[in-house]
Amino acid sequence: MGKFLGFLTGILRDAPIIVGIIIGVILVAVAALVSWKIWNEAASLRRSSHKENLASISEIINEHGIDSHPIQAELVFRELFGIRLTIDEIRYFLDCASPLSGIIHYKHGYRYIRFDKSTASMHLTRSVKTLQWLQRGSIAILFVSFIFIVLALLFTLAAIFTSANAELIATGFIGLFGSVVLVWLSLDGARAVNAAVMLLGGWEKARGRV
Repeated sequence: MGKFLGFLTGILRDAPIIVGIIIGVILVAVAALVSWKIWNEAASLRRSSHKENLASISEIINEHGIDSHPIQAELVFRELFGIRLTIDEIRYFLDCASPLSGIIHYKHGYRYIRFDKSTASMHLTRSVKTLQWLQRGSIAILFVSFIFIVLALLFTLAAIFTSANAELIATGFIGLFGSVVLVWLSLDGARAVNAAVMLLGGWEKARGRV
């Protein structure tokens, strides 16, 4: 592996800068496409698995009743969906028109959701205006992170082409890694806000559920 990287670095050093930039852009595009494909396939498998899990749970509940084994029901939901739900929350989702969608939205947006046991309903923990600003901030950080990725990539390629010392090349890779982390965090933040709002039926309906 080390010999291959050394060989690749040597080729890049001997190539014109414009060729290196083109190669870098192509590599980023291919990596993004492959990651998107893998993500979609994994999401599809998770959705199928969740549907099967929900169907089996519903069958058990219909046969024995959800209140017959509340602790067991909570443990099963936690094991199958990777999220902790109380028996009242489980009952709430099972009564929804789309239980699976509700559980998935709650899983991603739980940090902005609270369950009111007295009314058996979900409410936002932040105001709609605050959530809108959080979503806008996440999107802004996302765009800035993409710019940082391009700049870090160009910096790293320039360091390689000019035979810069290892510290500069390492700095470029660290900047690239940090930019990718920012992209992930911003996507996670935007998804959390969107999931919380979608659980309540959209922005308009969410205004009255704080």
